[in-house]
Amino acid sequence: MGWPTFEDGTVDWDKVFNDPETGLIAMVNNADTPKKLRACYHATINGLFFRESDDKIRKKYLYDLDKFFTIEQDERHMAGLQRQITMLFTRIMQNRIERARTFVRMKEKGNERRMPEDKPLEALEGLGDE
Repeated sequence: MGWPTFEDGTVDWDKVFNDPETGLIAMVNNADTPKKLRACYHATINGLFFRESDDKIRKKYLYDLDKFFTIEQDERHMAGLQRQITMLFTRIMQNRIERARTFVRMKEKGNERRMPEDKPLEALEGLGDE
């Protein structure tokens, strides 16, 4: 099963992240131990940033994972960890939504090049110039 998509072929990132049963944020909120939460974060980052060109940003997010879990975690810290990861995933989702919109605009102009993850602002430059 692939990710849900729109008619234009872009991924429905809102559903991927926010579906109450299968969404990535639901997985974060359903994790009941720090170990499960860490595994959820790790799998999500590796699943979203799997291309070779994503290596730099994937490593950055995995480094952030180590920062989240620097102290010995227990259930007392779960709510805070879940909030931090939910906020991060929400930012990633918003970035993905904007990138999909930009891709559609670029496609309409005859340019279907994929934007590199590690340089999203550079990829957006010049869109208004055409």
